[in-house]
Amino acid sequence: MQAARLHEYTDDMTEGLQIDEVDRPHATGASDVIVEVEGAGWCQTDNHIIEGMWEEYVPQDLPMTLGHENAGTVVETGDDVEIVTEGDAVICHPVQTCGTCRPCRLGETMYCENDAFNGLTTDGGFADYLHTSERSVIPLPGGVDPIDIAPHADAGITAYHAAKKAVDELNPGDHAVVIGIGGLGHIGLQCLNAMSAARITAVDVKDTALDLADRYGADHLVNPTEADVPAEVESITDGT
Repeated sequence: MQAARLHEYTDDMTEGLQIDEVDRPHATGASDVIVEVEGAGWCQTDNHIIEGMWEEYVPQDLPMTLGHENAGTVVETGDDVEIVTEGDAVICHPVQTCGTCRPCRLGETMYCENDAFNGLTTDGGFADYLHTSERSVIPLPGGVDPIDIAPHADAGITAYHAAKKAVDELNPGDHAVVIGIGGLGHIGLQCLNAMSAARITAVDVKDTALDLADRYGADHLVNPTEADVPAEVESITDGT
């Protein structure tokens, strides 16, 4: 199969990855899941990996296939896999976890002692096929296109996590301010709108971003190039 692989660190993104022919993965473990990749998002983290910024914290064994925002169709499963079967459309969590270490058993799976991070510590989804596990795939409902949903494997859950923490503190009638309606911000705004009864103020320097915020549920729009943000927010919230 073909895979986009990092052979050496560089600041030049146009030369960062090389298309290689590599062996296709197969389900050799009981909980393995092989996904034919249909959508793979390019994240800012991928840029940082290519630049070598992560090497000090998480050494990479190069060459390595990048890509941690992945979705596609299951083509092969291990003997013990029950949550998905061949032909199922899935979105893939970036991190593969064991489920048995103490952090996993406490529900703190991001601290898994045996984790593997797609595209950072193990081969990711910039390839025809991705080797992952049953714990790291989520079946998609009918009508959801893997190509469209793939970036939510990271950008979506990151924004959701931040919004969920905020929602715990927001009562009906409270105000929330979302600063930056970009790749994550517009998702966070939608999460806040769906998960709370707060009034939402969107702040961005781009009118196109504010138009997006308006469509996705913002109650107030503030452009810092046209208004003093603290004063505007104080006015909107009546000083509360």
